Amino acid sequence: MGVASCTGQRRILVAGRNLSGLQNGLAISGDFMSAASFLGVTGLVALYGFDGLVYQVGFIAGWLMIMLIVAEPVRNCGKYTLSDVVALRLSGRPVRAATAGVSLLIALIYLLAQLVGAGALAALLLPVGANTAILLVGVLMMAYVLLGGMVAATYVQIVKAVLVWTAAVGLLVLSLAHFSFDFGALFGKAREAALHPTRYLTPGAYFRNPVDTLSLALALVLGTAACRT
Repeated sequence: MGVASCTGQRRILVAGRNLSGLQNGLAISGDFMSAASFLGVTGLVALYGFDGLVYQVGFIAGWLMIMLIVAEPVRNCGKYTLSDVVALRLSGRPVRAATAGVSLLIALIYLLAQLVGAGALAALLLPVGANTAILLVGVLMMAYVLLGGMVAATYVQIVKAVLVWTAAVGLLVLSLAHFSFDFGALFGKAREAALHPTRYLTPGAYFRNPVDTLSLALALVLGTAACRT
């Protein structure tokens, strides 16, 4: 009974092994490309130039940390979650309880911010108030996860990745077409419109103190790794 239960749990975590490598790759990219990376980082680069890239590099470095420090040991142990790996060396039940509690707490904090953003966007597109939109988004999200499991969650990320990539490529082509596909003219105009044109291509426009830059970089790397783990 225990073996069957464990096997069923593993099949749920890996979506029954019904997804290809390309589909998993698209889902991972969809999970990575949030509104923050698609809109927020773009705005920071437009306003502050070089210093805005700290956010994008920090997010990417966080994912690399997950792959090298977390994902590889988990795979080598033949497990699917970090708590399973820790439970191999420590007492299983307390470790699982602690990791479950921390995971739920982090997910709740992250979910609240995501729901508020999604609700605000849905309120602009639908004839409903912000609170109703948040409720609708939450119900829809729980419905597809409960009914479709990991497969449904993966396909949602795949659709998101395709939409974001299509929008990004479309905006890039339109922006370059406006400047006759001259990258120099595009960067020149972006530099003129920045808040600090003289520091657009060098550090110091947003972070005057190097300690602030280091602090933010560490927060982005460790925060991304902890949140996605």
